[in-house]
Amino acid sequence: MIAHYEEHMASQEVPCFSEIQKIVRGQSMEPLFQNGTKVRALMGYYACHPIGRGDIILADFPGIRENFILKQVRAIPGDKLALTKENGLWHIWVNDVFLTNTTGSAYALSDALAQPLRNDEREYGGVIPERYYLVLGEMPEGSFDSSRAGLFFQEMIVAKVLRANE
Repeated sequence: MIAHYEEHMASQEVPCFSEIQKIVRGQSMEPLFQNGTKVRALMGYYACHPIGRGDIILADFPGIRENFILKQVRAIPGDKLALTKENGLWHIWVNDVFLTNTTGSAYALSDALAQPLRNDEREYGGVIPERYYLVLGEMPEGSFDSSRAGLFFQEMIVAKVLRANE
């Protein structure tokens, strides 16, 4: 009887995450998520699942206390990262593709905002290293994301956010 119970328990999938609800504060992810929208997030999801390009995530951002930031993973380890300057603004390239937000607007960063990513590009030879991610909002001029902090450590990404159809 005990062996049967242990075998049954071993075949049961134990979730490595818990679902929470958060309310979006701010406009940095519009039009994907409007200010005041409730979102469902899977805390701890990435402890047993890989972080994927395009995932909407909650991240623990340095200096933001008591809340997480809502952003999108735009590049993953092994992706090529480049920044080019045009008309006084820096543009982001991932895997030789010009990076735009969901409305088609190019990310266009000032010298000051581009500096952390330019440093990462130089330090890592233009390739995103293991355990690092390019995390951005929807604002072409940057927000509290990789444009201010550079690449995010894997440990900063704390939850997967579910889209309305998930």
